[in-house]
Amino acid sequence: MTFLATILLRCFLTMVFARLYSRAAPLSTLARFRKETDHTWQFLSKFGYLPAMSDIQQGRLVSNDALWTAIEEFQRFNGLKVTGILNKETQDKMDMPRCGLPDVLESPFLDTDNNVHIPMAFSIYGDRWWIPTVTWKLSNTSTKLPENDQLLAFKNAIAIWQREIPKRIKFQPTSGHPDIEMSFGVGDHGDGVMSSFDGKGHVLAHAYRPGAGLGGDAHFDDEEEWSVNGTGTDLLTVAVHELGHSLGLRHSDVPTAVMAPYYAFRGAVNLAPDDIRGIQALYGRPGAKLSKTSPKLTKTSTTTTDNNIQVRTSEATIETNGLFEKINVSSNGIEIMTAAMWTHFVLYQVLIQMCLYLLLMF
Repeated sequence: MTFLATILLRCFLTMVFARLYSRAAPLSTLARFRKETDHTWQFLSKFGYLPAMSDIQQGRLVSNDALWTAIEEFQRFNGLKVTGILNKETQDKMDMPRCGLPDVLESPFLDTDNNVHIPMAFSIYGDRWWIPTVTWKLSNTSTKLPENDQLLAFKNAIAIWQREIPKRIKFQPTSGHPDIEMSFGVGDHGDGVMSSFDGKGHVLAHAYRPGAGLGGDAHFDDEEEWSVNGTGTDLLTVAVHELGHSLGLRHSDVPTAVMAPYYAFRGAVNLAPDDIRGIQALYGRPGAKLSKTSPKLTKTSTTTTDNNIQVRTSEATIETNGLFEKINVSSNGIEIMTAAMWTHFVLYQVLIQMCLYLLLMF
């Protein structure tokens, strides 16, 4: 009889605990976190902080530490407090209007000893235009602005870069096949699904480094509300950034630079000292002779330390509404154990054991 009562009591208390446990962790919490985590993986993969999603989907192993490190690197590159936590500040930054090109350098700046990417101040592809006259053309105009306004914005964007390099390098509009072709499009606009625009907001444009084919071309999302008078998305600001890519510059981790991944709509568009150093590393200073050899690439990196950061080997951490949750990530999915759930678990296990002990005493 005592044995049967023990079994029944254990079943009853287990059912009570399971009921409270389910209330402590609604499925919506897990679903929401899974959605946020998937978005974060896709974002960090798209912009170079993690391997390409195709590699991940094909089974390339990426540890939880890699996700934490990638979030840290994103924060460091974009001038945020480095925590490794996907907090509101980091999420808000990820959602801001930006360029569609990756932020983080691959080879030859990859630290092969530690297998990590190295963010830099101004950085260059190593490619530039080696011809004295670079031709350009606006092929597909935007539906949001008069064509003359668009042409003037692009001419002004070119002039902003041109005044920082030798005058012997000319930029000439053409009606034929150009070196730099600028165009507006929507969605999949002809350079591959992976380069498709995402609708209004977030990725506004992208451009290709100097070279043949698509090299030097700059594409702009025509679903944006383009403007030249400050009432919408400023075309000149975005054009100056994208033409920096067309001339051979990559993204900079200096937040005030024009070549920072996120566009800074501040009114007047001026190159920062970091931008000027970058373009002159490729083409030389005004008055300098046109170089006939490739510039020497130099590697610089920035380091940020935070005494509050603790190394986590098998956990990721997310901050949601000011509350921290411990998240165990495995290949089988995500399990969330909040502080409230853990408290319920311990208390009910203690209660069960005490009740069993009392029954056995009698």
